[in-house]
Amino acid sequence: MGLELYLDLLSQPCQCVYMFAFDFKPMELLKGGVVIPLFTGKPIPLQKLQEALDELNNSLKKFTEKFLQDKPFIVGSEISLADLVAITELMQSVGAGCNIFEGWPKLVAWRSQVEEAVGKELFQEVHERILNAQDLRKVQIDPQMKKEMKPLLLKMLK
Repeated sequence: MGLELYLDLLSQPCQCVYMFAFDFKPMELLKGGVVIPLFTGKPIPLQKLQEALDELNNSLKKFTEKFLQDKPFIVGSEISLADLVAITELMQSVGAGCNIFEGWPKLVAWRSQVEEAVGKELFQEVHERILNAQDLRKVQIDPQMKKEMKPLLLKMLK
């Protein structure tokens, strides 16, 4: 009997595991993940969004300077799990409509090398759902879950 994997390809850790998996059972955690506007009915406040983007830019600077440096991959000349974890994390922003690779040539080169190392087809397959995240707006959230989650998410946004 083989190992059966239950994965949600909106989850970064699941995306990493999938790149090495052969037989898995797809699933959707919370029917497409927790998307704040779907639960609250309100957009994310611009100040919170700007703070997140500023933090992201600081993180990208540290990532390129301290981890990538002048290497093709995070750990050196060969792809590692560190690269897979990092790329799946960064692709979340791309799925949200923020092209974080723009203006960061080292990141663009690294992404291309990761994509080449795992295979372009597999890379696209893994990130297909997150890159089509706009389809999540059509997801119907269970009314009871929405009622329970809304106050928690609104508290997080303050």
